[in-house]
Amino acid sequence: MTTNTSGTDQANIASFRLAIDGLSKANVDVVSFELTESLLEPTTAKVRFAVRDTTPEPSDLIGRQATLTVTNGSTPRNVLNIVTEASRAETVRGRVYFSATLRHPMALLAMNQTCRVFAHACLPDVIRRVMTEAGLIEGRHFDIELQERHLPRECIIQYHESDLDFITRMLEEEGALYAIDASSEDQPVVFFDAQSGLPRLDIGTLPYNAPDGFVTENESISNVEIAYRVGSASAKLQDYHFEEPHAERLSACEETEGIESAFGEIFQFIDQHRPDPALKDLVARKLDERTADRILAKGRSTCPRLSPGLVFGLDDVSGRLGTSGEFQVIEIAHTGVESQSTGAEGAEAGGRYNNEFIAIPVSRRYRRTPRIPKPRIHGMQAAIVVGPTDGQPHVDEHGRIQVRFRWQTDYKLETAPWVRVAQAWAGSGWGVLALPRVGQEVLLTFVDGDPDRPFVVGSLFNGEATPPQSLPGDACNMTIRSWSLNDSGGHNEITLDDTGGNERVFVKAQHNMIEEVGNDRTRSVANNESVSVSANQSITVGANRTDSVSANEDRNVGGNRSHTITGNENLTVSGSETETITLARTSSIGGNESLTVGGMMTTNVALALIENVGGAKTETVGGAIAMTAGGVINIAAGGAVTEQAGGYRLMAVAGDMKIRVGGDTEQNTSGKHVLKASEVTIDVGRKLILQCGGSQIILDPATITINAPMVKINS
Repeated sequence: MTTNTSGTDQANIASFRLAIDGLSKANVDVVSFELTESLLEPTTAKVRFAVRDTTPEPSDLIGRQATLTVTNGSTPRNVLNIVTEASRAETVRGRVYFSATLRHPMALLAMNQTCRVFAHACLPDVIRRVMTEAGLIEGRHFDIELQERHLPRECIIQYHESDLDFITRMLEEEGALYAIDASSEDQPVVFFDAQSGLPRLDIGTLPYNAPDGFVTENESISNVEIAYRVGSASAKLQDYHFEEPHAERLSACEETEGIESAFGEIFQFIDQHRPDPALKDLVARKLDERTADRILAKGRSTCPRLSPGLVFGLDDVSGRLGTSGEFQVIEIAHTGVESQSTGAEGAEAGGRYNNEFIAIPVSRRYRRTPRIPKPRIHGMQAAIVVGPTDGQPHVDEHGRIQVRFRWQTDYKLETAPWVRVAQAWAGSGWGVLALPRVGQEVLLTFVDGDPDRPFVVGSLFNGEATPPQSLPGDACNMTIRSWSLNDSGGHNEITLDDTGGNERVFVKAQHNMIEEVGNDRTRSVANNESVSVSANQSITVGANRTDSVSANEDRNVGGNRSHTITGNENLTVSGSETETITLARTSSIGGNESLTVGGMMTTNVALALIENVGGAKTETVGGAIAMTAGGVINIAAGGAVTEQAGGYRLMAVAGDMKIRVGGDTEQNTSGKHVLKASEVTIDVGRKLILQCGGSQIILDPATITINAPMVKINS
């Protein structure tokens, strides 16, 4: 803005003073100054001054506190700043002239550039932390008077930004502002957002003086222009949250004032995972950004106490302007020239002062269109997975992990961001899941390069976390190997060895292994297969099972073997079958048993053979039966015993032969019955009857009776 010294300005006699720590006020004369102030900007003053009786080095002035006092009426205005630049010019009549740049202490935050991570933090949290870590004290150097809703955000990253740019950017994103409280002794930075919190000029209303009207010595406004602009008619924001991936998260807002000059729609896809209330607040602020300057008041004044954020009343006493009301100062440039400081003869006492300002009606909400670009991270970065216990998984219900960035110096686990992990395949309850563990190095990428939106896209081996195979020797192996969580050194593994001529697949389960096949399973082994089970093995087949062995089968059972068949069993041996049982054998058949031998059958029993038949037993032999017993043969029948021989029967007894009958005995011989013995004894206890046809001899213990048609006794 330029200085105008004509018209009303000629009646304004102002005085200026500059106090710099270490220099006597009496020895410093202000020649001129330009003071610029704006919302969301630190105050900057460029001052030209002369020093008498001493000659400080410009370098000695850097960092000193300096107060510029402007008086143009009854109440002076103090501007508290820090000398950030100084240079020495010419010396005239014993006075050394200097030029200096004075800035509010807030500007020093531009000197600190760093990286910070904020997790689940809201705007007041961010402001408070950055300002406090810069050594500023809340309640003295800054005040937070935010009244609107600023909900926490999942992840906020300050990435190689100065503290000043970062705070300014955050305020722009949230639609908030800061201004310097010029009325306070310490002139703190005030962070605000609501119109109700705006300070007001102590005199309330400034009169408007037309450029060619009556000149007043009081503080007044002149040369006002009211500009009207077109603006956006509506705003719409679309957000995305992975917890509701298919939800249409839209929020819209429409301009309600001056709609005849509002056009178009602002649409942005923000992908910031904001809750619905925060999304509604944000879209309203976006519309305010585009419509806040639809009505602008530009003018000049002689009131040095006007400052950004201040509300003043405009009184069009002349009726020439055609408008009155309350306005909020957005930016202002003060200019002062002190003619007496030149030391020229006949110079006019005092100085000339005015300012040029830009303001908006207080009814409009001012949100500055973002000027501070958000930093971008182009490419990928490495980070370390963090958590309570090294080497253990530390995830939430969504499979997210917490990470520490390599550049992060302010790491705390409770503030580490939760980051989603990209997988090779992801569906609803299905896909690939491999989660990095605490201490692992992972690879991050950032959506649209936005530092606030990191994703884990992979893992990296390093000097501590080495590959699962010895390289470069085993470079032909592709391996998936996990690691047991109990520090036992165990692991599960799948390795594919692509060595030419020795290709193999290695699968290892450190503890249990479960296979589940929903339908058929086919396994083909071109050569040998070996299965070793150190403990028990159980195989359950719900339907049929077929085992086919083209050559020999050997089965060794070290202990007992149980063979249970609910239905039938068919055993077919095309050749011979040999069964050897070292100890006893017991066969139990609940129903019938049929044994068919196409050739000869030999049964050898080293000891006794016992057969128990609960019912009948039938043996049919197409040829001869030979029964040889090395010892005694006992035949016991609970009922009758019937022997029937279709041909000749021979019973040969090498020793004695006894026949005992508990009841009657009857022998029927169709042919001859020959009994030969060296001695025959017939011992009958009660009666002996010898009968042939009609003749008989009856013997009892007392008598012998012979009955016959004829009895012959030859002597």
